[in-house]
Amino acid sequence: MKTVMGNGVDFMMHTHDWHGKAPNDEQLEIALSQNPETIGDY
Repeated sequence: MKTVMGNGVDFMMHTHDWHGKAPNDEQLEIALSQNPETIGDY
C-alpha cells in the first residue's frame, strides 16, 4: 500500500515537515476544512 503524506491538505502534502509535529489551531481549522468527510473523526 502506498500513501501520500498529508493527503488532502495542501500545505501538508508531500513534505516531511509535519512528521512528529502538530498543527496549531489555525492550521488545524484549515486542514479540517479541506477534508470535510473526515471531520466527524476528530
